[in-house]
Amino acid sequence: MMPPAATDLQPPADLAGGASPAAEPAMRRCRNCGAAAPGSHCPDCGQETSLALPTAGAFLREAAGR
Repeated sequence: MMPPAATDLQPPADLAGGASPAAEPAMRRCRNCGAAAPGSHCPDCGQETSLALPTAGAFLREAAGR
């Protein structure tokens, strides 16, 4: 018996390109107005949506006003 051709093989369901609903990230909400904010800023009010702490250099530049 011959092994199946490469075109006959199907990837496992979890690797088939379709993500399960549990694997999809939840839509971020704006902490300011509660609107859906898919990017780095809220499209309604402009509030920044990332929660990253600034680096030491960025913190010192902000404190110095530069």
